Amino acid sequence: MGVAERSVGRYTILAIITIMTLVGTASTAKSIGNTKRLFSPSHDVTWDVEWGECGRQCGLHRGEVKARAVCVSELNNHELGKAACHGVQKPVLPEKRQCNVRECERFVSKRVFENSVENSTAKEAFSPKHCDRVIQAETGEVTSPNWPRKSIQFLQCQLTILLPRDKRPRLTFGSFTLEGGMECTENNYVEIFDTGTNRSEALCGDQPTFTWTADSNEVKIRFSAESEEVFNRFHATYVTIPKAPQTDCSSVFTGRMGRYFSSEFPSSNNAQSSECEVLFHTSPSNRVSLSFLFFTVPCEEYVTLKNTLTDDSKSFCGAYEHFSWTSSGNEAVLIYEKSRSDEEFVIDFEYEPLEVETHGFTEIINCTRTITGVTRGTITSPGYPEAYPDDADCHTLIVGEPGQVVTISFLDFMLEPSNDVNGEPMESCQFDHVMIVDITTDKTNLYCGLHQPFSWTSDSNQVLILLNTDDSESYTGYHAEFLIYDEPVPDCVDITVTNDTSTQVSSLLHPNSYPSSKECSMNIHQKPDLFFIFDLLTFDLEESDNCEKDALQLMDLTTKRTDRFCGQLSSFSWTSDSNEVQLSFSSDEMIQRTGFQISSRTMELPQKNSPERDCRQRLTKSRDFIRLPVSPGIPPLGRADCFLLISVQPTDRIILKVDTFAIEPPPTGQEADSVQIQDISLQQAHEERLEGELPSFTWTSSRNELLILATQHSSDIASVRLHGTYHTTPRPLQACSRTILEDEGVVQWPDDFSSDSTDCELTFHTHPLKRVILTFDKLQAPGIDCSDFKIEIFDVEPSRTLSYCETQFEPFSIISTSNEIRLQFKWTNSRPLSILRRQVLDNVVVMVRHFVMERPLQAVEHVAEYHRVYRQLEGEFSSLDHGRAVWMLGNCSVLIEVPSDMQVLIHLQDFLIGGQHKVFDDKTSKKCNPEFVLIEDVSNGRENIYCGNFKSFSWLSDTNAVLVTFFTNPVVVYHGFRAKYEAVQRVDGPTDHFSEDTGRFTSTNFPDQYPSNLEHSWVIHSTPDHIVSLVFDSFQLEDSDDCSKDFVKIEDMSSGFSSVLCGTHGLFAWTSSGNEVIVTIETDDDIPASGISVEHTWVDVSEGCFLLLRGESGTIKSSEFLEEHEHWEGSCQLVIHTSPDKRLSILVEGMVIENDCGNAGLTVVDIATLRRKVICEVNNNFVFTTDSNEVAIGYINYQTTPPDFTISWHSLHRDVVPAECTNIFHVPALAISLTDGLPTLPVLPADSGCQILFTLPPVQTVLLVIHELSIPDADCEKHYFEIEDLATLRYDRYCEVNRTFSWKADSNEVIVKFSKTSSTIRIVLDFNSIRYPKTSDCSKVLTAVEGDIQSVGFPSDYPLDMECQTLIHAQPDARVQIVFSEFELEEPTEAGSCSTDYLKLSDLTTGENLTLCGQLGPFIWSSIGSEVLLEFVSDESNTFPGYAAYYTVLPWIPDAPGCNVTLTSETGIIQSPNNASSIVLYDNALNCYQWIVVEPSQYVILSFSVLKLESDPQCSKDFIEIRDVITQDVSVFCGNKNPFTWISEGNEVIVKFQTDDENRFQGYRATFRALEKEIFSSCDSTLTSPDGSISSPGFPSRYDNDVHCITKIIVEDHALIKFVFWTFEVEEWPDCSYDYLELRTQGLGAPQTFCGSKSPFSWLSAGNIAIVTFHSDHIITSGGFKADYETISKLDQLKACDESLFARNGSLSSPHFPKPYPGNKDCRITITAEPDYVVQIYFTEFEVEFHEECKYDYVLIKNLPDGVQDKYCGTLNPFTWVSEGNEVVVEFHSDASTMMKGFSAHYVTFPAPILPEDTINQPAKVSKCNSEMSAQEGVLTSPNFPYKYDNDQMCRTEIETEVGTRINVTFHFMDIEEHRGCQWDHVEILDVNSGRKSEPFCGSLFGQVKSWQSDSNHIVVIFVSDDIVTRIGFYATYTVK
Repeated sequence: MGVAERSVGRYTILAIITIMTLVGTASTAKSIGNTKRLFSPSHDVTWDVEWGECGRQCGLHRGEVKARAVCVSELNNHELGKAACHGVQKPVLPEKRQCNVRECERFVSKRVFENSVENSTAKEAFSPKHCDRVIQAETGEVTSPNWPRKSIQFLQCQLTILLPRDKRPRLTFGSFTLEGGMECTENNYVEIFDTGTNRSEALCGDQPTFTWTADSNEVKIRFSAESEEVFNRFHATYVTIPKAPQTDCSSVFTGRMGRYFSSEFPSSNNAQSSECEVLFHTSPSNRVSLSFLFFTVPCEEYVTLKNTLTDDSKSFCGAYEHFSWTSSGNEAVLIYEKSRSDEEFVIDFEYEPLEVETHGFTEIINCTRTITGVTRGTITSPGYPEAYPDDADCHTLIVGEPGQVVTISFLDFMLEPSNDVNGEPMESCQFDHVMIVDITTDKTNLYCGLHQPFSWTSDSNQVLILLNTDDSESYTGYHAEFLIYDEPVPDCVDITVTNDTSTQVSSLLHPNSYPSSKECSMNIHQKPDLFFIFDLLTFDLEESDNCEKDALQLMDLTTKRTDRFCGQLSSFSWTSDSNEVQLSFSSDEMIQRTGFQISSRTMELPQKNSPERDCRQRLTKSRDFIRLPVSPGIPPLGRADCFLLISVQPTDRIILKVDTFAIEPPPTGQEADSVQIQDISLQQAHEERLEGELPSFTWTSSRNELLILATQHSSDIASVRLHGTYHTTPRPLQACSRTILEDEGVVQWPDDFSSDSTDCELTFHTHPLKRVILTFDKLQAPGIDCSDFKIEIFDVEPSRTLSYCETQFEPFSIISTSNEIRLQFKWTNSRPLSILRRQVLDNVVVMVRHFVMERPLQAVEHVAEYHRVYRQLEGEFSSLDHGRAVWMLGNCSVLIEVPSDMQVLIHLQDFLIGGQHKVFDDKTSKKCNPEFVLIEDVSNGRENIYCGNFKSFSWLSDTNAVLVTFFTNPVVVYHGFRAKYEAVQRVDGPTDHFSEDTGRFTSTNFPDQYPSNLEHSWVIHSTPDHIVSLVFDSFQLEDSDDCSKDFVKIEDMSSGFSSVLCGTHGLFAWTSSGNEVIVTIETDDDIPASGISVEHTWVDVSEGCFLLLRGESGTIKSSEFLEEHEHWEGSCQLVIHTSPDKRLSILVEGMVIENDCGNAGLTVVDIATLRRKVICEVNNNFVFTTDSNEVAIGYINYQTTPPDFTISWHSLHRDVVPAECTNIFHVPALAISLTDGLPTLPVLPADSGCQILFTLPPVQTVLLVIHELSIPDADCEKHYFEIEDLATLRYDRYCEVNRTFSWKADSNEVIVKFSKTSSTIRIVLDFNSIRYPKTSDCSKVLTAVEGDIQSVGFPSDYPLDMECQTLIHAQPDARVQIVFSEFELEEPTEAGSCSTDYLKLSDLTTGENLTLCGQLGPFIWSSIGSEVLLEFVSDESNTFPGYAAYYTVLPWIPDAPGCNVTLTSETGIIQSPNNASSIVLYDNALNCYQWIVVEPSQYVILSFSVLKLESDPQCSKDFIEIRDVITQDVSVFCGNKNPFTWISEGNEVIVKFQTDDENRFQGYRATFRALEKEIFSSCDSTLTSPDGSISSPGFPSRYDNDVHCITKIIVEDHALIKFVFWTFEVEEWPDCSYDYLELRTQGLGAPQTFCGSKSPFSWLSAGNIAIVTFHSDHIITSGGFKADYETISKLDQLKACDESLFARNGSLSSPHFPKPYPGNKDCRITITAEPDYVVQIYFTEFEVEFHEECKYDYVLIKNLPDGVQDKYCGTLNPFTWVSEGNEVVVEFHSDASTMMKGFSAHYVTFPAPILPEDTINQPAKVSKCNSEMSAQEGVLTSPNFPYKYDNDQMCRTEIETEVGTRINVTFHFMDIEEHRGCQWDHVEILDVNSGRKSEPFCGSLFGQVKSWQSDSNHIVVIFVSDDIVTRIGFYATYTVK
């Protein structure tokens, strides 16, 4: 049985209809095709050019013919109407042409023949009299010859109707009978030919009455007949009608189809309107069908449709989306008149012929009819209810008015199914079928087979129903009702179609109020055999009697069942009877509510059966019986479905009670039958498929509808038996009420319910073979009277009701007897629930968990007695209650439920099950197979599985319900168990039970503060062969002396030992001696804390020995806890416990273990931290310090020798640190992230302290390399990173470090401490080890910023066989530089290695190291990191003086590629960052360092090939500075230099490149190379006498080439060396780069270089060591030099230049001014003014040696006591300096070289400017740049005053006072950059009215005032500053006169 329903192409379906129709049609049209196709302009139509026929004009000059454009089909070249070619470009028509000779000859011959036939009497038999004639009357007849008699045989007759040119004829053929069938033969036809348009049509056969309207005034009718066997005749009349309008909008449609657009034919420009006529002509057996796709016609310009056959017409106007119009005959005319300016006139329609043969409109002829003029009726198939005939082809056309639709309701539909040979349904209807077509939209559906009642609604006003049958099987057919009504317009609802089967509808503006005075409807359609389920999710309409005001109406369009709804209703459902529903909504003008929201889906109806076996039923009573089969004694046939729908009022629900449910098993190989019960609800679609045999059960609907569907697959009599009843009860009105179907979940009240919920009911439903358990985790209503609130639990079967208000014993469980249980929340107080919500902090009064358990089928024999439910307070049960044979049938269970304030204690004895002496938990239950006992707490699911042999043990439940299940096996022999249970009072306060082998629990709110008056217990229950270990990783309670306030009690249930603790404790452990521990916390109402966090673990003690010791100290011998054997073997555990705030120091003495880890070993484990030490080889005492208060010592021995050792312990105090923030590392590792290793760190509170322990064996020390240390948002007073050596207690603290650094400990243990901030901290480090030295007494740690280092005994020889370590420790942002002045160790071996005596230098941060030995000259070694380790080793032979060095801690130079770089190769290149490019110049503002480090025995030669920098006499702008690190000699270069060479003395050189903010040049490039230096040069010397002389080599002879001599002169401390050069003649060169003499003070000042010829001169050193370097190149020598030196006292040299000045003004200058100041001068001049005064110093001259950082000579001005200071050097223009207070210090410093003129200045003191307070009584103040003032007095200042003004300022202050006044401005203070004429920075005043301007003011006032008075009342004060140099500015006031 199959149904084919599809929406296919309109013309494709109608083509099929037409072809089927033509099979039974006796006539056809020759020139017009009958297959309908959708016209597509771009594919199957085109324009053609057709010439007219040569006519009477043929003569001597031959006539002319015109061309016309014809729209033809590309498929068959048939002519179509012009509108069919809409959109196709029209061809350009050629001009007129003359008829050619042949055409004229053919025409003349034809006319001759016609005339001869007409005049000849010899051919009378072939041409009847009056056969050919011309008729010119306006009306008349046209008949066949001899009408009405049979026409004789003749060849051809022709009748011509010729009318005036403004007329045309319309023929009406009332009778037409000719020989002919599908096609007209050549000599049997009637041809009608329009001579004006050449339109023609040939007809034959039998034709109904039809019309033929001409296009022009002349029509020819040709008639030919040759048969004598057929009665050939026709009769027609004609009338004259006006000629068609000659407008572009007029057209003739004669083809198979066409389309017309009025917008394509605009009105003529010469007329106000266009008259349009469109003629439609089709074959006589067809009608004209017009489908309007768009219709908008103003009613003053209507459209008229006319039937030419009946001459009736109808006019249309208005706007329609779509409708159809069908003519009564074969021709129709559309007439309209369109205004030229009317753009609203649009008609768009398709034309096509409709194959519907009609001789009347209401009478049935050949089962084809047309129905018009009625709005409802009945249609049936022929013969209904008897079988329809074979080979039927019936057409029924139902016609309505435009804007209407047609609904056809098939109440009975039984046609031949379309099945294949196997009886399976086919995809399409191949045999008998019904096709329904919407004429307008072409919506088409095809139906066959058997269907439940269904409807079909059109989209427009005309529907065609076609019934087609074959000659095989016949059925009863169909019986349908039709209804014609206005098309539904859903303009007052919102519609959303989510998919093919789902629709959502809501009132407009939902959830806001819907509009008033609205009325609309909509139809919803689906395929047959489907029905709708409407879920009305929200419904709120105006209430009224009979819903006469606002209402929603739902109507099944098939059964016409109608329901009307209004008012406010909870969500409900409405189920249709069939596949189509009409939804209508109306509102009046009064009250509007929020409306409705509807969601729908579809379901399949059961397969239609024969009426006597129909199993479909709808029950609507409030109480009734249900049964399957529906009719007793007449069971439904197999392979049939039963459909029972219970539908009641929206406010009710359905309670179904099934007493009998049994479905017989299916035959082998067939699918099982089933019953499906479905709660009709889209939001909570609850459905259940049931099979087999079930106990009695209940089923409560959540809404008002319930569906029962029985599916029977068997072909035999149905096997389903279902008996029961149902009744209705009012649905709970609260939205919070619902049905819960999940097998498990949580319900919270009132948190899960709306704020206005007062009476909520929950129905818990599960499968009939299960029961429901409700576990109340919370039931508390503090402060609420039980008369206001309660809950009721209703056990549906048998009836059992329990009521509760609140309980302090949670959780507890209630177990249902059947498969449903109800829970009601009743809030009877009139106050809203919000009060309750505020009273309950977490908004939860009741929290219920629900889950299900299996419910055995009671009817099965023996099963019921194996599964018992105990609800008494005590009882007994055992495995011995039943014989062995009975137990073999299956498992047994005991379910115990006691009152909610009780818990169940079970005592098990004589337990021997499974033959295994083991106990397993649920994770390893398979090891207990095949027999074991499972004990489960029903409320929380805690369960234990037991098998093995136990004398006795107990099991205490957490709550009031327990399930005990004994799993048996028929094969295994067992002994069983005995048990007794009792209900005991539950502990007051919450109690948590733990039976897992590991877990964690915390106090309430942890880590936040616990509540007051708290009592909470935790029970940790292990298996009998285990003990319990507790680790408290957080413990913070209120402290008290006797722990009488807040405390924690820990109780060992086996031994009775307990501990009571309070206060704060760090990480600690607590281990029991038995298998169960209880921890209880109790608090008072005062001072809460964070509470406790505890981890619990089981410890297996089933094998070996175990001993627990408690105490602060003690000693135990191995023999006291190890079991004695003749040959002792085994393992033992010793646990030692002390107070929680202590740690243990364990000493193991006398233990000897051979190197055999497989047979013996000792393991020491800190129980809290799990840090362990495994020892399998030891022969001395061993010490282990724990991290916490408990240690476990495990000893394993499989040797024959019994152990004999002693363990002693004592307690040590320890700091309190959160357990989450501790860690221990004992194995060196790289890249340790301390913070990532603490996963709980982010959740700890801010300021939490953390401790990390790094521990190594005693022969090693700890080295940490910290790569990343980030502590954002740190308060460095409390947030820091601290590293402490636990042996020496040396420590460092760091807050934020931005580079890698190292920290080497002094011992083998280091502790790292840090505090957590509110942000994420990150610490990443490497953990390394360094071996202890053999000789520790010579090792040391240096932390000063500088100091001496030397080997032991230096300068005497160092000792033999020693190891010394010297650690230089600096801060992370520093590096270490070591200058070795002496170095002499044992020489390297012959292999060149330093393996005997050596010094190893290690940079601990980078890991780089250098090993040295032998004899080396002075050299330097620098680190990159902040720590350096010197490891000195000597062997047992040969000693030497050793080494002496001086170290300095220097700032760290960060790496910067191309700028800052360290070079360690022997050759290389240094260059400016731009690679010395002449195109890309170096950048401004550079400060780069290039550090060249070579071997200590080498020196560096720099060869500059390019040096092009900014030129500056003092090299103060762009320059390079080359520093010899070991000698501190410095050379500075700038400008353009020819290639030159620079040579160091030491092995390290620093090249500094610095540029300013202006000008860029090419830069520099140089190569460097390292050369081995000789230890001593032949001309080098060191002089220590207090006086003497020096000279160039060979003096007084000329010195040699390539000489480089260094003379060092050392005198006593606090002395200076004065040189007097008597003779000086050295090769001259501008920069002294060839031969030169260099003088410098070691470590002080810059060197001075001399060359050329000089008269005698002197030079004074700055310190007690002077270095004289003489250098000559390889060419040109000279006379050389000779000088004497002497020692002078530094104090005598420095004349006192300190002064203290107190006068109001005065002067000051550098020593000897204006002569050059002396070297090595330090002067301090203090100027003190009166209180509240300031000091202004004006420097008139300033010439001091320049340096970019003013390191050499300088003037330093300070504000005392600790104010801002400024430093000056170089040559400066006059400038002013103003103090901030009344005391100033001017310090002058000069070094030993470059004495210059110095400075001169004078100073004044004056009162400090004080700004007036901002009050209404004070004058206005202006410090902004641009402003306007109008007050009578005010204050003017420069921007930022009293701070410095900015550069590039241009500020205007405009003052305008009352007319007739003048403005006086007084400057009280001025400090503006001074320049001649005040051209740079200045202030001036302009009188706006007079134009007079003051002089520019700048400089200082020196305590004076300056005034200026205007000429008028309007001035502008203008302040200007340039782009350099800023000062304090000015302070002025103004007054008005």
